[in-house]
Amino acid sequence: VYPSTLFIGRDGTLREIHVGWAGPATGALNVKAKRDFDETVTRLLKEKA
Repeated sequence: VYPSTLFIGRDGTLREIHVGWAGPATGALNVKAKRDFDETVTRLLKEKA
């Protein structure tokens, strides 16, 4: 399915898969999607190498 986003941890393992996108026209879903992405990226960046 397109688009698909794969989140990879610092250790090289697949941590999360997100499929699809809630664009700006979806309102609250778009806000939640952006917040979820930000939280996932922040969490993964905090991992020890």
